[in-house]
Amino acid sequence: MAFKRSNDMMYGIEQLTQKLSPLTLKINHHPLYKSIHTVHHVRLFMEQHAFAVWDFMCLLKELHRRLVSTAAPWFPPKDALSANLISSILVEEEGDVTEDGTYASHFDIYLTAMKKVGADTTSIETMLNLLSQGVSVENALDQLPLNAATKNFVKSTFSFFTLETHELAAAFVYGREGVTAEMFTPLLSQLKAEIASNHEQQFSTLIYYFERHIELDGEEHFPKAIQMLANLVNGDESKLRQVEAAAIRALTARLHFLTGIQQSFVQEDEEIALAS
Repeated sequence: MAFKRSNDMMYGIEQLTQKLSPLTLKINHHPLYKSIHTVHHVRLFMEQHAFAVWDFMCLLKELHRRLVSTAAPWFPPKDALSANLISSILVEEEGDVTEDGTYASHFDIYLTAMKKVGADTTSIETMLNLLSQGVSVENALDQLPLNAATKNFVKSTFSFFTLETHELAAAFVYGREGVTAEMFTPLLSQLKAEIASNHEQQFSTLIYYFERHIELDGEEHFPKAIQMLANLVNGDESKLRQVEAAAIRALTARLHFLTGIQQSFVQEDEEIALAS
């Protein structure tokens, strides 16, 4: 059954966004951000968060594949508006301007930032190597020395690939684009306040990455993603309920992921204290 008013396509999504705000606020104000006090903490964070940067691209590419013809023979998209919106997001995520004026994917910019900070890229690079050899995502994750919460987060992301396109889009819109800018803002503030001022060159790429995402996700990508989701739901109440369920799953997975990283700080700090 479709909504009755002509503007209800967007109205239903706006109402859902408000309904989800308690979960998004928990992510935006997660205690993890204020617990980052040292360069070592930043490295630990990045070594786990790199997997969220990577699986975001997987989520984006899968959504793009469903909405846009990506191989020959080409066929026109069934939903041209959604195709336009997802393609415009993909262009900037897969080939954006870098800190020095060249171009790279946001994932590659993040890896560069990791190396400058001194974070270990072994796990994420091993993951990509295993996948290139035909190992499944789940089996590859099981071979890596990652937090259980990080492994579960990536597995949760890939679980959305079995769902309908509007549900996949809900995970993308609410679990990623809707929280990234607000999540990175306190991270950036904490980084600048406690760490980066004494390591400006070392942290310049990471700061650039955060600032670029805050700019794009908050001002451009999220409004486009919301419009795309409204178009995919198309006033269908059953689809809207499915979108809500998918969004709650995605947001809950993000919360557990952040908590897992925070707990790793506590564990590492305790081990260092015992060793000293």
